[in-house]
Amino acid sequence: MKRIKKTLCLLLLVFSVMLALPVTANASTNGHTQQEAMAWVRAQVGKSLDYDNFPPPPDSKYQCVDLIKFYYAFLGCGNYGVGNAYQYATNALPSGWSRYKGVQPQPGDILVYSGTTRYPYGHVAIYESDYVTYHQNLGGHPYVERYTGYYNGLANPCWGVIRPDFTAAPVQATWEGPSVSGITKTNAIVSGRVDFSQTLQTTAAGLRLYDNDGSLLASYKPDATNYRSTYVTFNFNINTELNYTLVSGKTYKVQFYTVSGSKEYKSPITAFTTAHTHSFTSTVYEPTCTEQGYTKYDCACGYSYTAGYVDALGHNVVTDARVEPTCTNDGLTEGSHCDRCHTVFVEQETIYALGHDYEYGYCTRCGREDPYYKPATPGDLRANYVTSSGKPYVQWSYVSSAVRYDVYRSGSKSGTYKCIGSATSTTYTDTSAKPGYYYYYKVKSVNAGGVESDASVAVRALCHCAQPVLNSAQYLSSSGKPYLSWGTVGGAGKYYVYRSGTKYGTYKYIGTASKNSYSDVSASPGYTYFYKVEAVSKVRTSANSVTSTVLATTCHCAKPVVRTDYLASSGKPYLKWSVVAGASKYEVYRATSRNGAYKYIGSTTKTNYTDTTASAGYAYYYKVKAVSKVKTAANSAYSTVVKATCHCAKPVVKITTSSGKPKLTWNAVAGAGKYEVYRATSKNGTYTKMFTTTNRSYTNTNARAGTTYYYKVKAISRVRSAANSSYSVVKSIRAR
Repeated sequence: MKRIKKTLCLLLLVFSVMLALPVTANASTNGHTQQEAMAWVRAQVGKSLDYDNFPPPPDSKYQCVDLIKFYYAFLGCGNYGVGNAYQYATNALPSGWSRYKGVQPQPGDILVYSGTTRYPYGHVAIYESDYVTYHQNLGGHPYVERYTGYYNGLANPCWGVIRPDFTAAPVQATWEGPSVSGITKTNAIVSGRVDFSQTLQTTAAGLRLYDNDGSLLASYKPDATNYRSTYVTFNFNINTELNYTLVSGKTYKVQFYTVSGSKEYKSPITAFTTAHTHSFTSTVYEPTCTEQGYTKYDCACGYSYTAGYVDALGHNVVTDARVEPTCTNDGLTEGSHCDRCHTVFVEQETIYALGHDYEYGYCTRCGREDPYYKPATPGDLRANYVTSSGKPYVQWSYVSSAVRYDVYRSGSKSGTYKCIGSATSTTYTDTSAKPGYYYYYKVKSVNAGGVESDASVAVRALCHCAQPVLNSAQYLSSSGKPYLSWGTVGGAGKYYVYRSGTKYGTYKYIGTASKNSYSDVSASPGYTYFYKVEAVSKVRTSANSVTSTVLATTCHCAKPVVRTDYLASSGKPYLKWSVVAGASKYEVYRATSRNGAYKYIGSTTKTNYTDTTASAGYAYYYKVKAVSKVKTAANSAYSTVVKATCHCAKPVVKITTSSGKPKLTWNAVAGAGKYEVYRATSKNGTYTKMFTTTNRSYTNTNARAGTTYYYKVKAISRVRSAANSSYSVVKSIRAR
């Protein structure tokens, strides 16, 4: 990069003049880009454009060519676009513009449509994409519109396009190198050059070094690069300028780059390998029947050679025995091959299968049964139902020649039997049967030839309700009572619920549910019960389901219903609730926010609790849990969260006189920032606030001698007014 640094110094003065030269826009489009042109076109949608007030009424003056004339004018070519629409295939073009017949349009192109017998004047429009074009007077519409149909799908065929000369050709970069020289075990010199098709401002240039897998190892650029030029030269010493030491015998890749004209240009990638001393590993290749054996020596750099040749082994020929064909399997002729390399010398040829020779229903060669003979009728037909689904199923004896069995059903024994399905085994379940109804079934065996046997005797089966599937054990949090639920059973009109005190004990009927849920209100808190449910058929009781599998559920204590207050004397939050059946005690939990972490703060055997640890002025959130007398697993759910504020304690007031004037004193109240003193002339009269103080005393200096006054004091919370104390006990005295 030393050469780049020198070039910068030499060129800064030369190109400082060039920085002042203006960059000329393309004069043929008034300096407008393709993007600006399309933005102008989109802005015309919905407008009615009339460029020359022609033709006169009654014809519409908003023609397709008016849009194109305004387009020419926007691009600085207002004297062009003459004639009818079809004449745009031949009329004059501005300098630099082009006309192409039958090409793929580009954004900003003017589309020229040929005239037809029906539409002799042709049509012109502006192209954005194959399915987005802009037109005026399309279908007689006297305004510019965005058309989303295929551009060449109009009544007039598209002749070609007129293409504005929007921008100059893009910058071309021609690279020389990178070329690598002076390669040693640990270093190399990388040089090259890039030439641009125009003068550019170069703000960065350097070299990137990669390993053979493409991972970046190091990079370098000069401390300052900022000049205008048509070229940049490069010359880097990897050790001194990239501060990187190469590894002997390893392949690397290098790439130059520049940031010129605010765009990054990158050279091709060049690979090179550092010098090294060969270190060989050997691989032995054993001889084959036809090829010599040898040892190959490889170096990590890619160089290799061979030595130690061994003669080929020659073939070891063996005979492939003849295989006789059967009725169904092909045979083979005798052949031979090499058992080492598997080269075939005499190829075995296929002897095709002989095929069956049926006589009296059986093959004379292999004894197979003829599939086109009527198979035997299934016997020993029996019927039952699947306990889980309640669906009928039939089973029968095996028929050796059958590949499947067709099952037929009727609603009566002597009625019409229809095929309802097939089975490859000797059982079939009728999944389409409706609970509560009897069905009659017959079975036919079918052989490989598709021949059916005679029908079996008929059997009758009843479709039962499906076995209810109980959901997981639940209880009602409010009452604590066990709650059962299950999926709706088709054909069931109601459900019987049975209960036992042990899993394998005697189950007794305890109630009927009209829906698929049941709450056991007779259960006692703390005890576990076992339940079964039976689906009762709407049609006949003989079609009831089997009882469900057993579900165990514990009856919990009911959830306490908690109310809050505070003790006037202490200000502490006070919780109370109703007695919960089966509870031995109650646990109280507290948090400082409704959704915060609740911590256990105490328990009680009573139905109330005072939070003596609460701090005056602060709000707390509580929930209570009833603890079962029998087992912890039967504890209640937490109560609904309730909020209580810890108030300041009620002041304890003493009253005396000072110089005949009433004097009040009181104790310090935790959490109080000040105190308010109220006075009345009768105990139950109207009290007026006399004084607010941070002290713990008050002398009523304006009291009139001979008058009895009544006083009460309130502590005012430092935190919030909602935490103020209750009024103190009323004190009275006669002023002197």
